[in-house]
Amino acid sequence: MSFTASEIEAYRRDGYVIARGVLAPDDVAALRGEAQALWQRADDGAAGQHTSHFGVKKMTTLRDPQLHSSVYSRYLTDPRLVQRMAQLVGPNVQLHHSKINVKTRDDRAVFPLHQDHPYFPHAQHSVCTVLVHLTSTTSARGCFRAIPGVTRPLEHIADDGHILDPRRYPLESAIELPAEAGDVVFMNYLTPHGSNLNASDEPRVLWILQVRAAEDRPLEQPPGTQQATPPGNRPGQGTMLAGVNPDFAWAASGASSRL
Repeated sequence: MSFTASEIEAYRRDGYVIARGVLAPDDVAALRGEAQALWQRADDGAAGQHTSHFGVKKMTTLRDPQLHSSVYSRYLTDPRLVQRMAQLVGPNVQLHHSKINVKTRDDRAVFPLHQDHPYFPHAQHSVCTVLVHLTSTTSARGCFRAIPGVTRPLEHIADDGHILDPRRYPLESAIELPAEAGDVVFMNYLTPHGSNLNASDEPRVLWILQVRAAEDRPLEQPPGTQQATPPGNRPGQGTMLAGVNPDFAWAASGASSRL
């Protein structure tokens, strides 16, 4: 349930590391089944959040699955996930938000390369994206791509959200990260990433948690920041997944739940 020293070094150097076989087939089946049930309750995804690239749909997001299923609430603190988070961000791991991303054959736009940093910049850049694969993701099924070794914010341009200029950062320039169901990718929010189209009949389903060190502080959005969603608190943001919040007054004031 832990990373090796070389895996931690890879995360520090490259901005991401892949943990193979973190969740067993029974775990994947439980989470996948709950995701399917949630998809049906959301009117086959119609009630989810739809993101686009210049007007062409690229993905559907079901936000905060722990509000809809107790199964997801339980897995938020699964030691196989949380112990690895703590190795990367520090002992006091705080939830920023959680979501399920679904990419189907009908989503006809790639997800261009981008950083997550512009959405919710933090002072110490501790934010880690945890990509729990609930389906296997090959190149043909919309697997993630990433550019290793980026440790600073990059300039983004506007589409329906924010992307890196495709002329400088084409999706094909990034390394593909295929994964099996049960694998988990841990990725710093400064790592440029995107994903291919899903050319298969099976949806690509990812449960994504974004976590941070409890000591890290969110920064005000700079003027002109492009965001796909307006600022605001996410339900459950600030929940401690490991350790403690060392600043009692800050946590008690509710400030730890702001973007």
